[in-house]
Amino acid sequence: MVLSMEQGIVHEMRLKSPFFEAVRDGRKTVEMRLWDEKRRKIKAGDRIVFSHQEKPSPSFGVRVQAVSVYPSFLELAKAFEPAALGFPAYTPEQIAHEMRGIYGQEQEACNGVAAIEIQIL
Repeated sequence: MVLSMEQGIVHEMRLKSPFFEAVRDGRKTVEMRLWDEKRRKIKAGDRIVFSHQEKPSPSFGVRVQAVSVYPSFLELAKAFEPAALGFPAYTPEQIAHEMRGIYGQEQEACNGVAAIEIQIL
């Protein structure tokens, strides 16, 4: 769902544990997503409301600081500190492998990927 507001657009996204907690606690500051049609609408200054994918936890909001597009999760993972991506003890190759397990390499190749830099509200 996307809501229009004077201060930008509000997007809704869901996160699994432990990523939900890491974003909520300010430890994960970059959200990785496919650069698909839905994500192409996200711009700096917009807000994202995150909800937990598996539990009825309270949702929370973040402000989008920047959006950067990369051809692959590997290239994205090389551009940021692993902790900012929610994978503090992983190599860029391990991060890319994990993300491809969610989205698949074909979707990654067709769309590219986005690094959405966020700040908790």
